[in-house]
Amino acid sequence: MLFFAAACSPAWAVDVAPRITDREIIEGLAKIETVRTEITALHAEMNTRFDAQQKQIDFIGSLILVLTTLVGAQFGFIVWDRRTVLQPLEKRVELMQREFEQEHRAQVAEQPQLLKLVEALKNHAQSDSRLAECLRSVKLL
Repeated sequence: MLFFAAACSPAWAVDVAPRITDREIIEGLAKIETVRTEITALHAEMNTRFDAQQKQIDFIGSLILVLTTLVGAQFGFIVWDRRTVLQPLEKRVELMQREFEQEHRAQVAEQPQLLKLVEALKNHAQSDSRLAECLRSVKLL
């Protein structure tokens, strides 16, 4: 059993690494340096692209702001125009209403006189057959 425990020990799993020369280390560092410069160049290119996209987004935001302002100005113009168009119309309606009320008062004032005139014509129609026939045709008798 002791043999089995010793055979499964992690000490047996270690491999000996081959020796690396200084030249191989320098070549590896050179490769790492070229990759680093390429990454730096790509990073700079990405920054320029992001800056260009940010400019486009800023332009679109400005355009939306301008269009929103124009829509608001249009609504303001609509309200102003409607108000200026309706004011003369309201004045005309008020004037017509006053004229109608004056005419109506005049008609109400004339009604007793008309009733008296119709009564007089009915009384005279009792003696005049032509007048009676005329009043019957308009359904006053």
